[in-house]
Amino acid sequence: MTTKERYEQRYKLRYDATRRRFLVAAGSLTAALGFAREGEGQELAPTPACDDHGAATLRQGEGPFFKPLSPERADLREQGAPGRPVELSGLVLTRRCRPLVGAVVDLWHADDKGVYDAAGFRNRGHLVTGSDGAFRFRTIMPAVYSGRTRHYHFKVQAAGSRLLTTQLYFPNEPENRRDALFRRELLDLVAHLGIADGYHVLGHSWGGMLALELAAGRPAGLRSIVVADAFASSATYRRQVAELVDALPAETRAAIKRHEAAGSTESDEYQQAIRVFYGRHVCRARPIPEELLRTVAELGADSTVYQAMSGPSEFTMTGSLRDWDITDRLGEIEVPTLLISGRHDEVTPVAVEELHKGLPDASWALFENSSHMPHLEEPERFRDLVAEFLTKTEL
Repeated sequence: MTTKERYEQRYKLRYDATRRRFLVAAGSLTAALGFAREGEGQELAPTPACDDHGAATLRQGEGPFFKPLSPERADLREQGAPGRPVELSGLVLTRRCRPLVGAVVDLWHADDKGVYDAAGFRNRGHLVTGSDGAFRFRTIMPAVYSGRTRHYHFKVQAAGSRLLTTQLYFPNEPENRRDALFRRELLDLVAHLGIADGYHVLGHSWGGMLALELAAGRPAGLRSIVVADAFASSATYRRQVAELVDALPAETRAAIKRHEAAGSTESDEYQQAIRVFYGRHVCRARPIPEELLRTVAELGADSTVYQAMSGPSEFTMTGSLRDWDITDRLGEIEVPTLLISGRHDEVTPVAVEELHKGLPDASWALFENSSHMPHLEEPERFRDLVAEFLTKTEL
């Protein structure tokens, strides 16, 4: 299978007879799969502390500036070079908090002007951890550059373990909320697939939020977006979803609040309680569609991204999306937009109405018999509606 075929399979990209390019941004608050970390427009989540829960550091792309075979050195500072000195230290641990001995920790970053050294190894180097799994680098603070917040790149790998590629950030950095990593990765995918001259994006839930962020940047070639079951403001979403939780049966509501207050959200009682909410406001289709069961299984196997971006459940946002808001930038979206949501959606009609009012060229279809997944609950109507919208935008 070619690289292009793998992308097409993963992202359900298809080409029809009119050569329409249609890219599915498959991210979701329900799944949050297929993306490496929190996206543009939200505060970045900290690296998790090592505890009994064993949360892993979030994986991220290496970006375009990685170079292999960096020199082994702890001090990356160049004599006489400008830049504010910084010391980076940490531990490489397993999920059971045991130190990884002999792990290679590779660091690279931009200089104090936001420039990466492509010719040599300035601001690049690696170390090998000792018996305590510790590493310590001396370097400089990287600058903010166009589209990115201040950050360091790392690759970490121990013998016999999977390679971790990630990025580390500065807390309370103003540019964290405007970091464009997800948007740029989506554009990189578009370019890789050879469709940058004309394409459409459909995003569901978090994928819809990403589609909005992409469109607000006005990339060349973007023809339209379909935003399914997404909102413009996390604050509005949280207020609305709290009302839905308050409308649950008293026993269910009490179990949710009790376990969230105690931090015991992995308990069976809590999981049973949130299933009541999900059955009402996430997917009402019965039997539960097989594709949703597969997604839930993937999420159960590794919820790192979901926990970091959303939190323990759909209605308790403690992650990096908690304060996301694109309301004041909706007017910058020029392409035609189709909004889709369900009458019983956790993203309530009130939340979608806020989005609808702010967009210059948007239509909205409300699915009366659906909740958060009209594409699974009323699939034929969903497909017909999207096909009709795309045909109109191609005329």
